Amino acid sequence: MCCAAEKKLQINWVYCNCHLINRAIDIGLDVSELKERLLKKAKKLTRYFRSSNKAAEEVIIIILHHTHYL
Repeated sequence: MCCAAEKKLQINWVYCNCHLINRAIDIGLDVSELKERLLKKAKKLTRYFRSSNKAAEEVIIIILHHTHYL
């Protein structure tokens, strides 16, 4: 199956959905414009959580709530 997909369909073989998602992200990040926008937003988000104790506390509460520790 792997050989047929790579040779006949000329696509990269993936073994599971996780690998498929990872491959899609890798391909998407190959586009430099997308990568720059994504990294800019990620940096902005991390700066927000680093500078705001209230935001960090809210995230912890949400995580604990969803993991049923609250």
